[in-house]
Amino acid sequence: KSFRERERVFALARSSWRDYDPALLSKGGGIFDRSAKAIPLSPEARKLLDIEGGEPSGEEVIRKILTARVDLLYNGGIGTYVKASSESDADVGDRVNDDLRVDGRDLRCRVVAEGGNLGFTQRGRIEFALGGGRINTDFIDNSAGVDTSDHEVNLKILFGLAAARGALTMDDRNALLAEVEKDVVRHVLYDNFLQAQILSQEAVVSPNHMEAYEDLMVGLETQDVLDRELEALPNAEDMAERRRSTTGMTRPELAVLLAYAKQSLTNALLASSLPDSAYLERDLRAYFPPQVVERFGSMLNEHPLRRELVAMLVANDAVNSQGITFVSRVVTETGAEAADVTRAYRIARDVTGAVERWEEIEALVGSLEPA
Repeated sequence: KSFRERERVFALARSSWRDYDPALLSKGGGIFDRSAKAIPLSPEARKLLDIEGGEPSGEEVIRKILTARVDLLYNGGIGTYVKASSESDADVGDRVNDDLRVDGRDLRCRVVAEGGNLGFTQRGRIEFALGGGRINTDFIDNSAGVDTSDHEVNLKILFGLAAARGALTMDDRNALLAEVEKDVVRHVLYDNFLQAQILSQEAVVSPNHMEAYEDLMVGLETQDVLDRELEALPNAEDMAERRRSTTGMTRPELAVLLAYAKQSLTNALLASSLPDSAYLERDLRAYFPPQVVERFGSMLNEHPLRRELVAMLVANDAVNSQGITFVSRVVTETGAEAADVTRAYRIARDVTGAVERWEEIEALVGSLEPA
């Protein structure tokens, strides 16, 4: 009912929440102005939001909603609503929401899903996570959109090559883009599944890998690609304290390190001969939908971003399957180049038939406890 009503209101010209039919609300529900000085809440709403006595303002009600005792807090709007207790509102830089904002330690939800960007400060996420909350980051929860755009751009570049040779008309191109939509969606969702999966695995084992995370961060700092303070990552002293207390890294911190590890490895692979390996053409072919490969597979090696695509795909695979610190750890232990470590991993992976076994295990998701 509510979806159909929201759909109706959305289709109205210049609509607002005042156009919503209040008869369709749950018992005790209401629609109120955010700027209202006093809101007459029902007993049901008061109980849900733990509000006793008086009529709270619209801003007070929003703060109560943000800190409600619920399973899931979904942020999908514009503005930064949660910061860390160590941060000031001025640090956040979103004056419009200064009167609504709460601290990460005050949230009572179990899980946060970020459908918008910058809904939390990074330090706010970390504070919530250190208190036991489950949260990634906005760029992790929204990464499917970026991934989809990448697929679209790379497909259009390939189709451009085909069109230049007279092998594809604009009408055919548009029809083919629509035809491959389901395959792109499947690829994107699986990429995001793997990324979330490695974050969960890292979160479990992180208390035992603190030296490896420290080595990775030091290496990235040495390359002038990481600023720990800017990314709200723990410094050497904080890391030593977490090792003593076996606290480990939070998911938001691991998400940042995941991104840096993937980018760093991609750059290292691009500087090597690995992306030119004929063996890795299979990764490139698997990236594109089967019907596209069938028609234009002979042009894949002419794709202007072929090396970048191969490097990205191989780096993603290595990090998503072996972990954030796998390559940097082996580089430190053996003195080998990152590309050689990655090459050895791929050989070991394929010789032992690991992919097939991983797929069998992943098929059990939803029917077996993660542990």
